Amino acid sequence: MILELSQVIFQSFNKNKRSNISQQITKDRENLSPIQSCDLNGNLFSEISNNARQAHDLYIVSKELPMLSRPILLLYAFEKLANMLVLLTFKTQEGKGNYFHGLTYFKQKPIEVKSKGLFQRFHDCYCFDPSIYIEKRAFKLENLVNAGHTSHMEIVNLMKNDSLATNRIINENASVEVSIHELDREFIFLFGISTLARYRVNEWNDILSGRNNDLILKIQRYLQLTYGALRIYSDAFYILRIILSQ
Repeated sequence: MILELSQVIFQSFNKNKRSNISQQITKDRENLSPIQSCDLNGNLFSEISNNARQAHDLYIVSKELPMLSRPILLLYAFEKLANMLVLLTFKTQEGKGNYFHGLTYFKQKPIEVKSKGLFQRFHDCYCFDPSIYIEKRAFKLENLVNAGHTSHMEIVNLMKNDSLATNRIINENASVEVSIHELDREFIFLFGISTLARYRVNEWNDILSGRNNDLILKIQRYLQLTYGALRIYSDAFYILRIILSQ
């Protein structure tokens, strides 16, 4: 089952890999070249392998933590997987852009997408439309959890049909409804709750308590889906790590 799903993931990624390269490059967009066979070497394989091991370890450890702290490790696990995909897709320079989330989440503000960072690199691996970061779109956390499917099997079916970009959500910076890819949604969602858990812990604890609203119920519902997706991605890339280490 995991091997079948990992094949679907890689087929989807590879099908769109070349399209995004041909898009017009603006001054606000990072220009990355697709990786070539000559770029494949021991150092790259080692970096991919180590990222896979860290993603798997972080995912496993996160399951043992209470919700007050769990989102922090979940984001790190997801970002390790995202970085692996970037390494498999583009030529990158170590230390340039790798360590910026590409997102911000300030108090009383929606989660905002910036023009450069890991999120943008990750997005370009599977989607040829850069509008989400060129327009610097912004999303409310509560809208992210309501923007699409919450059933694990529904997401799996969307993956098989290459229909992961059908979610609809309000872009707060323009007050218009836009589409959002499921992988974008998962990254932004995890970044949002991780930011709360790490930097605004009292606010996060209030959400967890459910005293003021039912947002935590929606977060938990979507988090279960995200956990399922992370398990698929983590296992698929962990299998890749084993292959690369042989």
